[in-house]
Amino acid sequence: MIKLHLQKKILISLIITLFLISCLIPLSSFIKSQYINSKVKELTNLSFTIQTVIEPLLEQENWPELENLIKEMFKQSDARISIILADGKVAAETFKDLSGMENHLNRPEVKAAFQGEIAHGIRYSSTAKEDMFYVAIPVFIENNLKAVIRISTFLEEIDFILSRLRSMAVLFSLLMVLLLMGITYLDNHKTKKTIKKLIQGFQEIGEGRLETRILLPSGEPEINELINQFNGMTEKLSRIIRGLSEEREELNSIIASVPSGIALVDKEGRIILSNSYFNKIFSYHPHDNKDKYFWEILRENKLNQKVSELIEKKRNFNTELELNGNIYLVNGNYMDRKNKSILVLHDITTSRKLEQVKRELATNVSHELRTPLTSIKGYIETLEDASAGDRERYLSIIKRNLERIINMVNDLLFLSELEDKEGKVCLEKVDLGEIVANIHKIFALSLKDKNLKFNINIPPDLPSIEADQFKIEQLLINLIDNAIKFTDQGEITVSLGLICERRIKIEVADTGIGLKKEELVRVFERFYVTNKARSRKEGGTGLGLSIAKHIVQLHQGEIDIDSQPGLGTKVRVILPINPILS
Repeated sequence: MIKLHLQKKILISLIITLFLISCLIPLSSFIKSQYINSKVKELTNLSFTIQTVIEPLLEQENWPELENLIKEMFKQSDARISIILADGKVAAETFKDLSGMENHLNRPEVKAAFQGEIAHGIRYSSTAKEDMFYVAIPVFIENNLKAVIRISTFLEEIDFILSRLRSMAVLFSLLMVLLLMGITYLDNHKTKKTIKKLIQGFQEIGEGRLETRILLPSGEPEINELINQFNGMTEKLSRIIRGLSEEREELNSIIASVPSGIALVDKEGRIILSNSYFNKIFSYHPHDNKDKYFWEILRENKLNQKVSELIEKKRNFNTELELNGNIYLVNGNYMDRKNKSILVLHDITTSRKLEQVKRELATNVSHELRTPLTSIKGYIETLEDASAGDRERYLSIIKRNLERIINMVNDLLFLSELEDKEGKVCLEKVDLGEIVANIHKIFALSLKDKNLKFNINIPPDLPSIEADQFKIEQLLINLIDNAIKFTDQGEITVSLGLICERRIKIEVADTGIGLKKEELVRVFERFYVTNKARSRKEGGTGLGLSIAKHIVQLHQGEIDIDSQPGLGTKVRVILPINPILS
């Protein structure tokens, strides 16, 4: 009877041991399956996002820019990104130099993607010298398969998990055999209760609840060791899973940091995903306004109509949108396999403004050159038949117009040098009082011709400043020349003084014709003149104040103008005594 009872307990112990081992086997498969499914979904979504960002470059076949963009976007990621063209050549790659890369047309996942499928798999990489996980998607442009985006990642984490799990399985099996053999001789309620908890814990782990811990204490050392190993295993598994989640968040952060607005819209028109750049453009708060319809966020009739056609008719679009003073190039693409639409907004404000500046510069230069050139041409044509007295007058007019053209070209060249990012400022000790005195001598004849008084106010203890002497001289010449040109009577006053220990003030005031309020906001623009007839008579180019502003900015200073019509104008410049220039 005792022997039968013992055999029964042994049989029960073996059944329980086999049951626990069988729980570990599906757990291994479960973790591997969950990892692979998560990776497939994650890398596929990332591939579709990359596809939208790179499509314009694929259409232009701009391979160098494509590779730079891919490497910049994923320079901090462990994922390997490859853009493979239809002939198997790699157009962009994040891990390896393109010059030494083989043709990828025969890679299994690439071959499947070029057949229009989303492919994934695990295989040995000859480049990385180990097994890697691959996801490849086809890129269609106007229904033509243009390229394949392939993303690969290492399997170190899942291999580590499974290796540890197998080790634990062997250890637990051995421990359970010893423990359960002991249970056959120790028939107490406490041990049975502990085993029951342990079985329940393994079942919960098998169901994916990795937060499970066994807290019930036991008096058996072997069982306590087993419980400690179990809790240690679940803790390690939790850490690894958290690591995988952090990696996914890192990839999401990369997408969020892309300098373009990105939004994903479902078939119902709800915005289900957007990055921070998009949210900032439209003042959208996804946490407070979850699953909002796109027309509730965009609120631009033209754009809303395009997005509606994209969702309903699957019609991709490219359009420009002006919003809050900025200009955006908006790309809308429909993803058939996902039954979703993606919107990408690129800020092209700077390029549009640059185009406008170029057009205005060409127009202004053409206009400013045409008048003196026409005058020169006319006087040259009449010069042959003119009398000696007229000839001298004509030559004087031709000379004046040529000087005007030369002055304008010189000012343009100087302004171009100031605007050049590599333009340098040569700092040296500069005595502003001495510069003002020298400039006074330059304009002495002009002041005398117009009977203008020239006042200089300089405190005796004014310190020298660190500045580029040539550029500061040009600044003061332009300001004083401007004041003389637009003052017919009265005086010009140049005042220097300290604002504080670190900054100095320069003021050039006149009693001239002054400026209207609406003219003040434009006086620093190139070629802007308030009185074209007077400027042409005085030989002005409309570039003096623009040059002055750039010189002040190069010295990290400030410039502003205060003026009233009929009362005069005061230009105020503030410069640091010791500027710190990069």
